[in-house]
Amino acid sequence: MEPNSREFYKQCSFQKYCNAVLHNEACDAHRELRTHKAKGDPDAMKMVLQHFSGYIARLSMRKLYDERGNVYFGIDNDIRERLQAKLMMAVLNFRTEK
Repeated sequence: MEPNSREFYKQCSFQKYCNAVLHNEACDAHRELRTHKAKGDPDAMKMVLQHFSGYIARLSMRKLYDERGNVYFGIDNDIRERLQAKLMMAVLNFRTEK
């Protein structure tokens, strides 16, 4: 079964929104990381991840099913870890524009 065009459009729009939000978050995280590095803090990346942990948890919230088939919302750990990795890569690869 192929997804209809409206559903595909919503998926593409959501992906575009997530990419834009992650870019903006990476900008904020990079500024925060520079501030902590300037102070000589070795745990700067850990602090950035901790700062954005609530936001990442919200983005990784999915509908999950238990063994009886009941639906509940929970954090998908795979998505959470991928978002954390993307944030770390974006922070490390971010180039500030002068």
